[in-house]
Amino acid sequence: MSKTLIGVMAAALLWVGNPVPCRGEVLAPERFELDLCARLDVAGALAAEGSATSPTEASTPNRWWGVRVNLARSPWSPASEVVSLNLGVWSISHYLLHDPWSDISPETIQRNFKTGLVWDKDGLLMNCLAHPFHGSTYFNIARASGLSFWESVPLALGGSAMWEACMENEPASRSDLIFTTCGGVYLGELFYRLSSRILDGRAGGLERAGREFVAFILNPAGGLHRLFRGDMFRHEPAGNDVRSPFETRYVVGRTRLGNDPFVAVTFRSGDPFAGAASPKAFDFFVHRSRFRFGNNLLFTQSGYGYLGGTRFGRAGAPNHVLGLFLHFDLRKAEAVRLGASSLTGGLVSRFQLGNGARLETALQFGATLLGGFDNPQVRKGPRMDRDYNFGSGAVAKVEAALDLGKWGTLRTNFAQHYLVVLEGTPGVDRAAFLEASYEIPVYKSWTVGVEVVDVRRHSDYRDVSDIQARYADYQLIAGVRF
Repeated sequence: MSKTLIGVMAAALLWVGNPVPCRGEVLAPERFELDLCARLDVAGALAAEGSATSPTEASTPNRWWGVRVNLARSPWSPASEVVSLNLGVWSISHYLLHDPWSDISPETIQRNFKTGLVWDKDGLLMNCLAHPFHGSTYFNIARASGLSFWESVPLALGGSAMWEACMENEPASRSDLIFTTCGGVYLGELFYRLSSRILDGRAGGLERAGREFVAFILNPAGGLHRLFRGDMFRHEPAGNDVRSPFETRYVVGRTRLGNDPFVAVTFRSGDPFAGAASPKAFDFFVHRSRFRFGNNLLFTQSGYGYLGGTRFGRAGAPNHVLGLFLHFDLRKAEAVRLGASSLTGGLVSRFQLGNGARLETALQFGATLLGGFDNPQVRKGPRMDRDYNFGSGAVAKVEAALDLGKWGTLRTNFAQHYLVVLEGTPGVDRAAFLEASYEIPVYKSWTVGVEVVDVRRHSDYRDVSDIQARYADYQLIAGVRF
């Protein structure tokens, strides 16, 4: 059983935060009436940068190593929770599951420090999905405790470093440190903001239970904080909501090749051009999920979040944002499987073209800190699930959306990954992904259209045969936006 799954079990054993003064009243049982027009994005918890705590709590000054900072809570409390989480996960692994890697001692810890960082043998999904999800738990322990985005980042790194160095009898993995930290920060903030939008402190009955359940699945650390503090059962008055623009777009269709059904969901949060002040970290993000169902489940999890930068353009109405972005990519496609954590610099722009038409673009280029690229020529061995290369390199992404009003919307998303192999088969791995669609409105927010998908892989290896693969298809689609 992976440490991600047992981590959720262990977290239930932990006290994850001191109770805070009540805000609102404990919910009384009430009859539930279904409201088909209810919106899921009306939340009692704040989705803005910072926390969902009251202004009084958020502005309480503290001193940390002599530096005066405004924290809702001392950073030592969430740090102790991260340590407790790691100890809880290890205890279940060692005493209940009897995992051999959990036999640790002062000698194994000393040996890990002496050995240093190594390349691990875990599978691609374990490294690029399970470890980032586990890192998101570290991150959201801090977020649920009232720390800001940047104040929560060290908790993700620290939790991963403690686990790698002390909680296993195997040498620390450099890939785990990078994927758990970078992927954990990305998924952590994504889950934090999505769960905050789903929660509604004014709801009751079955609706309240459903919202709390979905938010808990996305953000277990935040859910446990709400449970132990009593916020799960407390009525929050309206009026404290801070909303930012949010769009969810669903697309369904069936592939021409293979005749497989698929569903895609795009989350787009925030407007980087609106407001008097420049957006803060993750006030603007885009995440895309795609699942194709057939003989094999194929999927894409890809997105980016704004970290910081500057706005410029027309006086009083900026239409360009130049900034730094954190990227998360995990793709299991017909032609290639890859996972990557990247940092890019980028320019996001909006152009009003007249007659109601609008063009939005995003041009990004940067470095892939670490990525995994499937390679069947990497031979598996004892206790080795790795059939892929580790590599670092570059990534470029280009996005454009031309909104023509009643005449429809044209969208294109292109990504190019270039990785130099660091561990595996010496050489270079390349992959390009293109998605282009044209949709026309048919009724309110419902659309129909056509989509083209093109995936290309080209790997040049030094000592073995090169690998080239391509998958191209087009399909009819139907979509809806909320």
